[in-house]
Amino acid sequence: MAKTELIKDDLNPKFVTPLTVDYHFEQQQPVKLVVYDIDTKDESLDKADLVGSIQFDLAELASAKGMVLKRNLQGFGKHSGKRTGTIIVRAENQSQNNDDVHFKISAKKLDKKDLFSSDPYLKIHRKSQQTGEWLLVHQSETIKKNLSPKWASFTLPARNLCHGDYNSTLKFDVFDWDKRSNDDLIGEIEMSVNQLLQRRGQLIQINNRNKKRGNSCGSLIFEKIEIVRRYTFMDYLRGGLEMGMMTAIDFTGSNGNPNTPQSLHYKDPSGRQPNQYLQAIHAIGDIISYYDNDKRFPCFGFGARLPTPHGPVLSHCFALNGNANDPSCDGIQGIVSAYEQALHSVQLYGPTFFSEIIRKASDLTSGYVSQDVQQYHVLLLLTDGLVNDMDKTVEEICRASTLPLSIIIVGVGNADFSKMDFLDSDDGKLRSNSTGRVAQRDIVQFVPFNRFKHNPHAFASAVLAELPHQVEEYFKVKGISPNQACVVDVNDIQITEGAMGSGLPDFQPFNQGSQQQGQQQMYPQQPQQSYNQQGQYQQQNYNQQGQYQQQNYNQQQGPHISQQGGHPQQNFKQQNYNYQGPPQQQNYNHQGQYPPQQGGQHQQQNFSQQQNYNHQGPPQQNILHGAPQSQFYNNPHGQ
Repeated sequence: MAKTELIKDDLNPKFVTPLTVDYHFEQQQPVKLVVYDIDTKDESLDKADLVGSIQFDLAELASAKGMVLKRNLQGFGKHSGKRTGTIIVRAENQSQNNDDVHFKISAKKLDKKDLFSSDPYLKIHRKSQQTGEWLLVHQSETIKKNLSPKWASFTLPARNLCHGDYNSTLKFDVFDWDKRSNDDLIGEIEMSVNQLLQRRGQLIQINNRNKKRGNSCGSLIFEKIEIVRRYTFMDYLRGGLEMGMMTAIDFTGSNGNPNTPQSLHYKDPSGRQPNQYLQAIHAIGDIISYYDNDKRFPCFGFGARLPTPHGPVLSHCFALNGNANDPSCDGIQGIVSAYEQALHSVQLYGPTFFSEIIRKASDLTSGYVSQDVQQYHVLLLLTDGLVNDMDKTVEEICRASTLPLSIIIVGVGNADFSKMDFLDSDDGKLRSNSTGRVAQRDIVQFVPFNRFKHNPHAFASAVLAELPHQVEEYFKVKGISPNQACVVDVNDIQITEGAMGSGLPDFQPFNQGSQQQGQQQMYPQQPQQSYNQQGQYQQQNYNQQGQYQQQNYNQQQGPHISQQGGHPQQNFKQQNYNYQGPPQQQNYNHQGQYPPQQGGQHQQQNFSQQQNYNHQGPPQQNILHGAPQSQFYNNPHGQ
């Protein structure tokens, strides 16, 4: 908690005292600002009048143009719900030295400390600000039997080297390494970075306090000393960096029948307990969406069989909304809606392949990125099991490591995800077994959801903690610096509405109070499905009179859904799914029936009528997008 100074008798105050807060990209950080009118000499808030307040998340301010927010103050008490003024909030990144200092150092004509030569190495020390003692910050490799060594180049962060103060004194010691005794000091110098910059490329004589003055111990040459600015994630945000998110959801049969509570895809009819897929989408999406201007997110599914005019076809990468030409969904709720629709439209199957999803994400992010166009993308991949195409997945990750892309893999459910840590290569860079290709950088973060299922904020922090560094590393490798910070005229900023009232808004991923009704509308209660003794799916599409509700499709008109609630008759245009690889071969007899396949017997089917499945994954009703024949629509409202 912090407060500004008191400004007397002014209805248009400009507060000078800054309020300092720590910014964490990976966290939701709710902020509440309250304005008081103080008339007492002791400036006590207990007796002050409450003028109004605003509420926002720190990410809103960090991602706003020019880092400026303009909000209406919301009144208290009898003025609750009324606007009591306007407040403008500006953010600035506190000045920190994020520079790196590059060194290339050699020596010439060093003293002989052994019989014929020396084995020199270099130590660099800075002085402690608290105690004044010399602290080691770098030690070079030892070069054997060489009086004019050239040490390897190295880079040190300026804050580690000299606390970012280029006038502070550093000590450079040259030692001779000895195997059987203490190392011998050859010589030393004390100079600051700024002094060394002026002597770059020159011979700088080193001294030994144990040697008579005037006798040379050799010289150091700073062939290269260069200060390089190391830009931060916040620098790129201020320059207009835009981030986007793609989502990929596991539709394999191991998730279980979505209509049973044991399924990982189960929808709680009350809407109060979203499944783990939805919780993960909200926890991550609610943060990243602040940094995406259009808030349109490409969304995909994998591991399902899709309905086609010729029967179900297995796909490891399909557009979640059924539109391969435009797989983007509007906002986080658009992702949720497409996900729910897909559960009704596809058949959960398998196996679990990641490679095609990652290849699709790479294709979408391989566009032109330049100094002027700065974008970065995140693929949120949600899965309930281990990957079955590990070699191909590693190859695609290595390819994607050169692109403005990070991959977040979230393990849903209770499976053993121990082998997934291999993809999260914190201890080294991934290497493809098939091609030998090495990842340019670490772009994968894997987190099992169950570890944080009771703490969504901790989950988001664990998942997104590495992302700012991955963004910085990508642009550094590409040699792209942040654009100049946006300069914003306050008069051009539109007022955005915050939460009403005096209390802080509910910053949980799911606002069960204010949004519960909307969630129930988005997720209407599904009818109970049943299976016969052979595991065959019994189709249950009844209206209120117990009759089947027929659904008509044509290929001329796009989808139209009434705003009345429920599901009236709909017309769907032909949807073409984008397959990343050849579909699994399908065989049909002359009657349009699907013969049995290995891995579970399929009951005889006629694709113009009701379909029954009996296989290892849970059967799902298929709704055919663009089918010329009549299909039954699972209508919970009987309309």
